Amino acid sequence: MNDVPLREHVRELMLEREKAQNATFQATLRETELKSMEVERRLGQLNELRNEVLTDRARFIERTEVDLQLKNIREKIESLSEWKSKTIGYISAVIFIISILSSFIATTVTIWIQK
Repeated sequence: MNDVPLREHVRELMLEREKAQNATFQATLRETELKSMEVERRLGQLNELRNEVLTDRARFIERTEVDLQLKNIREKIESLSEWKSKTIGYISAVIFIISILSSFIATTVTIWIQK
């Protein structure tokens, strides 16, 4: 007769333990779902950030292209500088020739008038 109450007591203990384990399992499932949702949210934010970075990166030109453009600009500036120097030299020579011709004409006119 004493076996029956002990058996019921053990059965009740096992049921209580099973209920506690189920409650713990359910709480763990809920916590896992919440953490999974948080991870998904963060991954979504990281994907948005990645897309923003890719969009920003697409707006910039590559360094090699910038270097090539700078090289071309420097060559054009150097070419213009050489052209400017040559032009100044030619203008100086023309002015020198004009001043010599002016002196020659002035001297000739002066001599011609004195005669």
